[in-house]
Amino acid sequence: MCSYSWRVPLHAFGDLKIVASGDIGDLGPKEGTAINYYWNPLYNVAGALPWLLLIGAMVLFKENRCRQALWMLLPLAALKGLWTAIAAVMSLAGMPSEAAVLFGMLIDCLLIGFVLNWLLAERIGNRNRFATWLLAMGVFGLVLIASLASFGMEEETAMVAIFIGLTVAVLLISFTLAGFLCRKKFGPVRFSLWAALWVLVSTFGLFIVVAVIQAVIYNTSLLMMLTGIFIAAPIYAGILIVGLLPFEILLFKNAFWRKRFEAVFGLKTQATQTVETPQIHTESTME
Repeated sequence: MCSYSWRVPLHAFGDLKIVASGDIGDLGPKEGTAINYYWNPLYNVAGALPWLLLIGAMVLFKENRCRQALWMLLPLAALKGLWTAIAAVMSLAGMPSEAAVLFGMLIDCLLIGFVLNWLLAERIGNRNRFATWLLAMGVFGLVLIASLASFGMEEETAMVAIFIGLTVAVLLISFTLAGFLCRKKFGPVRFSLWAALWVLVSTFGLFIVVAVIQAVIYNTSLLMMLTGIFIAAPIYAGILIVGLLPFEILLFKNAFWRKRFEAVFGLKTQATQTVETPQIHTESTME
């Protein structure tokens, strides 16, 4: 039943009347026979699972039970609010509700997974880079599984799940390479520029993989899809880069979150680098 829970608003429960409709002109009625179905309110809990993971990380881990930890929710709320406004405008422009919900799944998974990783940064960081990378991927995977518990594994959600997984790989690879290239000389602008460059390069790889998968599944022209990549990939990469900026500003400017950034990447930022000053020893001689 959870496979269809994304079609029912979270606030809806009880006896629902389901009517199939479609304008077929003079061929028949526009609406079919109504069917009554009892929708258990527990079905809606599945839709909130990813957000419950976020709340759990804030409540259960003592390092997050402080006011400083709440700062990470600010860019999350801002980007979520921005998407809500864009979705409302696109809905008025005629975007199907199913497409809006699937895009919402994509954005929620990425935002919640990204924030959850930073909430757990001191637990997944301070390790070998590869181990940290795997743990971060596991956190994103947990959020994706929680989302699929609500959306189900239908054809459209399966494609979105694959796209989310590839986008996560793009983000993790880009951040890892940016951190590696800044290991000797770190600067916030330097790190952000390297990350943006690798996001762009990796996004082209992401879209090529998606194009190949769709060409195989739907038996479409691969050449035509690859042509569209040169337009779609920079746009998607630009969205990712802009979406990362609020988080990067917080990670670089806030001492609490800067410490977690250092734990994940094993870097010392300019704000925490200490310059060792030579000690001057004076000796007095008595004549």
